[in-house]
Amino acid sequence: MQTDPEDDKPKPVASKLEKLSKKWGSSRRKQLEEDLARVNQQIYSRNLELAQTNKTLALLQSIDSLVLREQESVRPLSALLTRIIVTTTNYPFVAIMGYQTRDKQQLGIYGLATAAPIPANSEALVNRFRLSSDSRWLERSEPIRFVKLTAKTDADVAELCRCPQEEIRMLRRTLNLSSACLIKLSARGHLVGVMLVGSEEDHHDLTPFEQTLFLRLSEAVGIAIDHKLLLEENERVLQELEMTNEKLRVLDRAKDDFISMASQPD
Repeated sequence: MQTDPEDDKPKPVASKLEKLSKKWGSSRRKQLEEDLARVNQQIYSRNLELAQTNKTLALLQSIDSLVLREQESVRPLSALLTRIIVTTTNYPFVAIMGYQTRDKQQLGIYGLATAAPIPANSEALVNRFRLSSDSRWLERSEPIRFVKLTAKTDADVAELCRCPQEEIRMLRRTLNLSSACLIKLSARGHLVGVMLVGSEEDHHDLTPFEQTLFLRLSEAVGIAIDHKLLLEENERVLQELEMTNEKLRVLDRAKDDFISMASQPD
């Protein structure tokens, strides 16, 4: 077998360098593109984090401002707070629950807001929702409870909330939520209520941003509710004192009349 004499000749050095240069340039260009994509992703993540932080701070500032200027009782205040949260975030349903009686046996709706209007009869149904104070979650220390509703039966949710299964079935049909988050509202070291945040997205768990947001809301909304409850309690005590003082004044007048009549000569 004959070989071409040209194949045995050494190839020019310039040709080898040109190939190496092209190969190195292609590899270097690919590396630069990957580095640029990574930097762009980092910038996007940082900008998203800043935007979320700003949204959280703006929401908390709105809550503080509302509490300072609002003179309404705890229920109208709760309705306004839930409306602010729904408007500022992407959650379609937010409700604030608090103790319905002084024995603290049940938590009921103080106020709620939805992104889309719901029929009046459906809102009345939601307002009848109760959360038993002996719920296992309330007895534990965890501040947030995430519930993937699409993976839960009506019986599961009813057991969690300690409420009738039929009510849960009607609520799920009315609100059409895929997941929900129960957030404890605390102030001065004790529980003052629970905030329920519902989502139509089928989440598997909370994102780090949602964890931070809900913890911040737990504190801010808890303090707001506690502040109003204290004011209402003070007003109730003042009214009782006023009623007691009025009764004492009536007794004093009756005593004075009796003494006056008894001191008159026959």
